Amino acid sequence: MKGGNWHAQAACGDEPDAMFPGTSAAKIHKAKALCGTCPVRQQCLEDAMEAEGNTGKCRRYGIRGGLTPTGRRRLYEELQRRAKAAV
Repeated sequence: MKGGNWHAQAACGDEPDAMFPGTSAAKIHKAKALCGTCPVRQQCLEDAMEAEGNTGKCRRYGIRGGLTPTGRRRLYEELQRRAKAAV
């Protein structure tokens, strides 16, 4: 479904604002829980990783694919390390 209209199937479709919880731990937990039920979580995460790439923290927003901006940055860095090690 990569590149397709996966957004229409996203669990957060009815409450997209929930995916921008700010710094509230309770709201972050709720957003991550919603991601946990999402049938297109992986596509969402892949889209976020592709869109954000090597951008800095200030260019990453909200919960996407079940991860916070910091979590996505860490995942990106880990994937880069693995790719370099595989060469």
